[in-house]
Amino acid sequence: MLKNKEIRKRAAEILLESGGLYKLAIGCCLCIWFCILPIVLFYMPLEMISTYCESSGFTKTLEIILIVLLIAYYPTVSFPIAGGLLSFSYRLLNGERKIHISEIFSPFTSIKHYLRVLFGVFTVIVKLIVFVLPAVLFVIAVMIYQNAVADVEATALRILFDVFLSLAFFSLMLLATVGLWMAQNPFFLTPYLLCRGTGVCDSIKLSCRIMKGSNIDRLTFAFGFVPLFLLSAATLGMLFVVYTAPVYMIAYLIYAENKMKNYEKIKEVENNGEQG
Repeated sequence: MLKNKEIRKRAAEILLESGGLYKLAIGCCLCIWFCILPIVLFYMPLEMISTYCESSGFTKTLEIILIVLLIAYYPTVSFPIAGGLLSFSYRLLNGERKIHISEIFSPFTSIKHYLRVLFGVFTVIVKLIVFVLPAVLFVIAVMIYQNAVADVEATALRILFDVFLSLAFFSLMLLATVGLWMAQNPFFLTPYLLCRGTGVCDSIKLSCRIMKGSNIDRLTFAFGFVPLFLLSAATLGMLFVVYTAPVYMIAYLIYAENKMKNYEKIKEVENNGEQG
């Protein structure tokens, strides 16, 4: 089983040897563009309506429609494109050299394929929301409280209570962040398994089994890319598009493949032991 450092090195070698680095860089550019697109399509018109138009029933309805479209855009458009980019990376890793970059739009080529990707995305999102929901509810409660006491004269007791709320807020945010990391760990291999053609429900279940007890291993894998992410930030994201993101995707697939092979070996030993 390859170590995390060897995985990163191998990912870079594969991209350079196959000539796939520029293809994945173009794919990343397209993926980022489709993430920015809703700002132009929905957010900017929403800001213009809020700033320049008089409040009325029609403008309020239009604002609600734009907000709904903005929220719905990412899981229904951006996430499938990201899935298509990962599928493209998977085929590149497996030796296919003549695939076209338009393959990143493959989830939209058939209703069955699109719904499969969409169902996988929503299943994981719903499972993660459970861990974020308490923090969201707490934030809403704090906002309601602050609005209610906005005009109330500040007293020592109220100031003390506000400090307590602030500490509780930051503590809950920290717990929510750690909880979200821990919560998504079991589903880390789901995209890889979907690329292999495994069913959505089977991918989620199998990913949970394989990733059991792998929190530290996954953490070291992610932290190995911190220097590249910092360099990407220093170059205003240019390095991220042309190198960091492509290498990370291939490295993720190699990492997942290693995990899968290790799991299959363990199952094989267990089966042989039961037969013996």
